[in-house]
Amino acid sequence: MFAFINQSITKMKERILEIIKQENLTNAEFANRLNVSPSTISSVLTGRNNASLDVISKIHQVFHINLEWLLYGKGDMRTDSTGNHAVHGMPDLFAENPENAHTVADNSKYRKEIAPKGSENALNMPMQQVVMPPAPPARKITEIRIFFDDNTYETFKPGK
Repeated sequence: MFAFINQSITKMKERILEIIKQENLTNAEFANRLNVSPSTISSVLTGRNNASLDVISKIHQVFHINLEWLLYGKGDMRTDSTGNHAVHGMPDLFAENPENAHTVADNSKYRKEIAPKGSENALNMPMQQVVMPPAPPARKITEIRIFFDDNTYETFKPGK
């Protein structure tokens, strides 16, 4: 199994080199176009590291490369001019569909929007009342005692 994975990684490096050659770029220019460091591309091409998902995604977006071709060597190298490609003969779900384009606009006036259920619960929640205990009455000084080193003391009472 590891031999298969290692083989597909080696072939992916070859496919990346093919993109660089076809675009007539140096490795540094290729890295610059992808907005990654040249050392990242160098480590992928020398086999020190595998291409990260970020690098693969950027290759796909910047150079319009078919992901199945880049990862597995299947299909055409490039996607079509819109960036879409069929996977196993299935059309892209997000592509414009000219057959139904006119019916979507016509049915839009009959569409009913449904509010998310989470907002209904927020409005119907009972209000919680927080009861605070009464503040304790203000304390008053009733007596002050001062102790001296000869074991005597004096008592002071306010207002007297």
